[in-house]
Amino acid sequence: MFFDTWSGLGDVAIRSAVACLVIVVAVWVIGQEAVAKMTAYDLILTIAVGVIVATMPRSETPLAETIVPIAVFLAAQQLIRFVRARWRRD
Repeated sequence: MFFDTWSGLGDVAIRSAVACLVIVVAVWVIGQEAVAKMTAYDLILTIAVGVIVATMPRSETPLAETIVPIAVFLAAQQLIRFVRARWRRD
């Protein structure tokens, strides 16, 4: 059989849609320009967020508890980007 229950299939579909929406909103908030100018640190955080997003559809964890770490990672990334822009190395 391709799936166990219709409700399980619907849950995975909803979680996948939310994961996609989270990524789209994150790129919109951060900006495409920031994505184009990624540093090595940005790449590491992007991979970490990708791992979280990849586990969202099949996870038993509530969606809110999966979205919060993504928001924390992205906020930390923005904070570090802000600090690095203000810190001038002379």
